[in-house]
Amino acid sequence: MSTPSISFSGLASGIDSAGIIAQLTTVAQKPVKLLQGKDDTYNASLAAWQQFNSALSSLQSSVATLSQPATFNTASATSSVPAVATITTLPGATIGDHSLSVTQLASAQKVVSASVTSGSTSLGKSGSFTLNGKTVAINSTDALTDIAVKINAAQTGVSATVVNVGPNDFRLTLTSHLSGTANTIAASDITGGVLGGLGILGSGASTARSAVSFTQNSTVYTGAASLTLASATQSVGSLLGIQSGQAANGTFHLSNGGTGTGNEADIAINLNTASLTDVANAINQAGITGVSAEVVTIPDVNGNLGRIHQLEIVNKGSTAPTFTDPNGVLGTLGVLQAPYTQTASAAKDAKFNLDGLDLVRSSNTIGDVIPGATVKLLSGTVATPGVTDLNITQNTDTVVQAVTSLATAYNAIQDFVASENKFTPPTDSKAGVAGTNAPLFGDTTLSQIQDQLSKALTAVSGNTTLESIGITMGQDGKLTVDSTALTTMLQTDPTKVSKLFSASGTTDGSAVTFVSASPKTVATSGVGYAVNITRPATQSTGAAGTATTPGGISSAPETLSFTGALFPAGIKLTLPVGSTLQDTVSLINNTSSLNSNIYASVDSSNHLVLSSQRYGSGNSFMVNSDSAAASTNSGIGPALAVSTGLDVTGTINGEPATGTGRTLSGNAGNATTEGLQVLVSATAASGTTPNHVAVTHGVADSLSQTLTQLLDPINGAVAGAEAGINSQISDTQSQIAQIQASVSTYTDYLTQLFSQMETRISILQAQGNAFNAQVGNSNNNSSSSGTLKSG
Repeated sequence: MSTPSISFSGLASGIDSAGIIAQLTTVAQKPVKLLQGKDDTYNASLAAWQQFNSALSSLQSSVATLSQPATFNTASATSSVPAVATITTLPGATIGDHSLSVTQLASAQKVVSASVTSGSTSLGKSGSFTLNGKTVAINSTDALTDIAVKINAAQTGVSATVVNVGPNDFRLTLTSHLSGTANTIAASDITGGVLGGLGILGSGASTARSAVSFTQNSTVYTGAASLTLASATQSVGSLLGIQSGQAANGTFHLSNGGTGTGNEADIAINLNTASLTDVANAINQAGITGVSAEVVTIPDVNGNLGRIHQLEIVNKGSTAPTFTDPNGVLGTLGVLQAPYTQTASAAKDAKFNLDGLDLVRSSNTIGDVIPGATVKLLSGTVATPGVTDLNITQNTDTVVQAVTSLATAYNAIQDFVASENKFTPPTDSKAGVAGTNAPLFGDTTLSQIQDQLSKALTAVSGNTTLESIGITMGQDGKLTVDSTALTTMLQTDPTKVSKLFSASGTTDGSAVTFVSASPKTVATSGVGYAVNITRPATQSTGAAGTATTPGGISSAPETLSFTGALFPAGIKLTLPVGSTLQDTVSLINNTSSLNSNIYASVDSSNHLVLSSQRYGSGNSFMVNSDSAAASTNSGIGPALAVSTGLDVTGTINGEPATGTGRTLSGNAGNATTEGLQVLVSATAASGTTPNHVAVTHGVADSLSQTLTQLLDPINGAVAGAEAGINSQISDTQSQIAQIQASVSTYTDYLTQLFSQMETRISILQAQGNAFNAQVGNSNNNSSSSGTLKSG
């Protein structure tokens, strides 16, 4: 009989161990799938909050526009005849209608050289010259085109061009960048006579380049002005870029029109070392009756004072001083100008009449006649004046657009909240299909934010409301803007609309004026916050120790030096011989480098009094004279005793406040008055009767405060909601990682377990096979033995 063999299916056991392990692992990973579902939900919620944050930021931007006073101060302007003049406006332009008549347009000066046969052949001329205060050096190898290149590279305010007039006829033209008689080209040879050799400058008598005329205290002054330079104290030669030692050095003759001592003088000046101030002082010390000089500061192209300085030499009356300049000192300074050989275009000022007033300007673009508006003159002559009407009206479109943008941004938030709170029921309840809802469905933080915005939008006081200017809120919480009603309100009372949106304030007395409030300033009720002044602000002031004799005239020139916080670089002013006390007051008050900081007056005892223009401790100054105090001069002597100004001190609503000059500001951290600013014009302490300031927050102001809190990146509600979700996402990811690690360990365990099983089965299979082999051999041996016996 045979013994059945022992066998196993598969690799060893015949069991699908890999499939079993995979199924067991899948079961173990079911919690991961649940957590991943939560993670998807959290991410959807986070994305929704980020979308909502963007919507809030858009609302904040629109609110910021309506919080700016400039939004409500915009104007639009039109010209009835644009070919005559155009007009543009800036925020704050004064509303009104104007009539304009143009009789002359401004033009720039253009001068032409003599003819040369070639523009590219060296001229053999060498030397240097100045153009508008810049020095240009010429070599003997330079051609006409080279000279033009050097002039343009020097940035002199003059454009140089070589014009080919015809065969063998080349000319150099110089054109001023700026129009007007004040911008005539100042040209002067320094060495080599280059400009004269080119035929640009002629040989006739020099004349005043830029005439000046003005009236002070009913007295007319007439004279001439110099170039404008960057410093009043640096040497003229260095400012002009003239090589050391080559600037004009010598005397010029100055006269008031008369002759003899007191009427004329020769004045020695070395421009290699002398500044504009030195020149002015030398003229004033010459003692020419009626003639005086001063260095004035004029605005630069950006309107900044203190950067451009100019010397003015004037004579009392309508007759200008006469000059003789044999050494070229006044020519180098640009006070005098040698005649040009050929003038292709004369420098002219614009002349026009605005609302019955005859006006003159150096440019055709005029920005200082109508506040906030720029007028550009385009046509008009004396024979045929250009006439047009200029109309400036309130630009309501800008405000309407800003309000509409606010409503659009606010409505976008309402739409978002509505969409997040919408539940979609199942389409087939019998099939067990669940309904769906948005990521932030039922989120209380979202509802709270919506409520806060609604309260901020409607929390306005006074008689002006959103409804009264054409803005209504529907049942769905969304805003509708009636642009027609809003435009009408803006045209009739724009201030009411402005106050409805932005922070505003009122006071119950003239001693205190509301300036501004921050979103952290708490709105008031009743009369408002008490403004208690413990010390009013004062100016820095000083009176000369010696009184001046009424009608007294100085017998010698006197130089005053101004230093201190208001004059850190120091300023010197020379009072001409023959000055009365009133002349001194006028000179100080009309010197632009001084009058922006101090002003002069005379007290009841005929003392000269100097005071700072501004109030507060930061406006101190010192003055000293180079002459002993006397009854015939300023009376200041070695030093003026100046008391430094004080800043206002006091409290607002009993809370601490900081004074800067006359401005009193609620301190940071105050419970109610942080950021509130008032201007205090009081001259005495409040005592028991303080003034009050009432503060109202407008719609935009209230929304701004609310949005600032909501969008605070650390403590804001949106940041808090996002932080909570991010924390949940982090926790979920951590749990998933832990489960994945456990599943991986479990999978390794199962793999090892089944591997061990397969190994044991494989061993048993081998043993079985060996046993079968032995049994088979035994049977074979038995069969063989039986055959032998039978045989």
